[in-house]
Amino acid sequence: MGVLVSRLATPRRSALAVWYWMSGLAILTAAILPGLSPYFLFPALIGSLIVLIQSRLGDAWAGRSGEVAIFLAAIPALVIWLSLAAGAESVQGLFAHPLFTVPAAFGTMAFLPFLAIAPLGRRAWIWTSSLLAVAALFCAWMAGLEPAFNPAAPQRLNVDFLDDHVNNKSLWAIDTSAPLPEAFRRAMSFSDKPVAATPLLYRPEYVAPAGANRYPPPAAAFENIADATGRLVTLTLQGSERTNEMLLIVPKGSGLDRIEFEGKQFVPAPNADNPLGTVFGCVTRDCRNKNVTLHFVNTRPVEVWIGEIDYAIPSDGEQLENVRPATTVASQSGDTTIIFGKVKLP
Repeated sequence: MGVLVSRLATPRRSALAVWYWMSGLAILTAAILPGLSPYFLFPALIGSLIVLIQSRLGDAWAGRSGEVAIFLAAIPALVIWLSLAAGAESVQGLFAHPLFTVPAAFGTMAFLPFLAIAPLGRRAWIWTSSLLAVAALFCAWMAGLEPAFNPAAPQRLNVDFLDDHVNNKSLWAIDTSAPLPEAFRRAMSFSDKPVAATPLLYRPEYVAPAGANRYPPPAAAFENIADATGRLVTLTLQGSERTNEMLLIVPKGSGLDRIEFEGKQFVPAPNADNPLGTVFGCVTRDCRNKNVTLHFVNTRPVEVWIGEIDYAIPSDGEQLENVRPATTVASQSGDTTIIFGKVKLP
C-alpha cells in the first residue's frame, strides 16, 4: 500500500497528511478512548514539531535536510506502534490478527513521505505494486496455514469448576475467547458453543456436566434495619477456608440504592451490563467473613446470589489439566472453583 500511494503526493504533502492524521486521531481518541490517545499523541507532538521546523527552513523537502526531518519524525511512531504490534502478537497469537497488523500499519505510515522523495517511474511503479500485491497474497496464504497459537504466543484458557447450588448441579467450564481445542472435547462432552453458565462469570464459557454438587454453598447471616427511605440489610459473609474471592449479585428491580463496605459507599450503575443485576466483588482472602451493607429503597423480599471463588480446581480436574495443549496457558487468576447459591432476604 505504501508503494501504491507513493506517487500521489509530494514529500511535503505526504508528511503533512501523515501528521494531520496522527494529530486528528490523537484528539478523537482522547475524547472517546483516552487510553489509546498517547499512541497517537506522542508521535504527533514530535513529528509535527519537526515538520513545522523544516517547513520554516524552506520548501526543499527532497533535499538532505528534508530527508533527515522525515526520518527523525517517523522514528517515535515506528518504535511506539511496532512495539505495540509485537506485544499484541505475543499475547493473543495470530487469532486476533488486527491487534498487531493495524498498529504495524500506523507505525510504517510515518515513512510514506520517504517513498515520495524519489518516486518510481510509472512502469516501475506498476510492476513493483503488482509484484508486492502478489507477494502479500502469498504471505497471507502461508500465514493462514499456520496455527493461530503456539507455545510462544499461547491461547489464554482457564478451566473452571462451577458448583451451582441454585440449579443443584455442577459443571466444568472452559473460559477462552478462541475456539475450544479438540483435546478438551475428547476428554469431556463440552458444548458446541460458549453458553452463559452463571451470572458470576463475565462471559459465556464452554461447559460440560460434572455431576452432583460437591461443596457446601457460601452463606451469609443478615440483619434488617428499617429507615426512612427503605431498609438497610447488613450481610455477614460466610465463606470457606478455601475462599480467595467473594461475590454478591443483587437482582435488577430489587430497589438496591447503594452498597456500603469498609467505610466506603458504592452506587450501582443504572445500566449494568449483567442482565441479572449488580455484581459486587471482594477479591482478597479475608473477604470470607466481611460485612456488606445493602441499602434498598423498599422493603420487598429479595433473593441475593452469593458466590465464592477458589484459585484451584478439584482433583478430578487433572484429566483436563493433562490434556491441556502446550499452545494454551492459564490467564490472570488461573483455573478456579466457583461455588454459589442464593440467600433470601425477607
